[in-house]
Amino acid sequence: QSIINLLLGKYHYGFNSLEQMAIMTVPHAVTALDDGRFIINLWSYFGYLIVDCKKMTVEYKIADDDYIFGSQQWLDPEKGELYQMSYSLSDSMERIKNPFCEVSCKIIKRKIDEGNMEEVWKGKFSDYMHDILVNNSRQYCVACELGMFVDNKNNIIPSKVLVLDLKNKKQWIISRFIVAAHAQFDPNDQNIVYFSS
Repeated sequence: QSIINLLLGKYHYGFNSLEQMAIMTVPHAVTALDDGRFIINLWSYFGYLIVDCKKMTVEYKIADDDYIFGSQQWLDPEKGELYQMSYSLSDSMERIKNPFCEVSCKIIKRKIDEGNMEEVWKGKFSDYMHDILVNNSRQYCVACELGMFVDNKNNIIPSKVLVLDLKNKKQWIISRFIVAAHAQFDPNDQNIVYFSS
């Protein structure tokens, strides 16, 4: 019965189970590492891929818990640290019934080849974590949601943006974007960030 419910159920955006799996597993972001290596993030899944073009190998990295990785990562090329977003799968499933449900999320930082992981932030945010970036001074980290959920009157629920001040341990969640899928810091003033909407 549970398998039938899973197959016949409706998921985010009204997708059926096959459509939901298709969007979760589609490759989304490619980040160059070094010497012919790349990280490939899927749209939102339990793992990511490290592709070595010179050795012709693919390594599949699995999440350390029941959290799902967001569709983007940000690499600090100087320190070789990867910033990643992840969210609770169980909270995400709750959001199917209640699009206003808060989702447990975290941002982690890890050394690529050492596996060392540090939790940068944990809190309530979103299950469609779509973009993450850190400014040049490493003070601000920004994560964007690609929401596009609707309320019971079919109005789009605004997407959210998480802004972290890593140096002063402050945070802001801004919820006024139609779709806050991506952000970019100003090249001349790293205290300014632009959002798509």
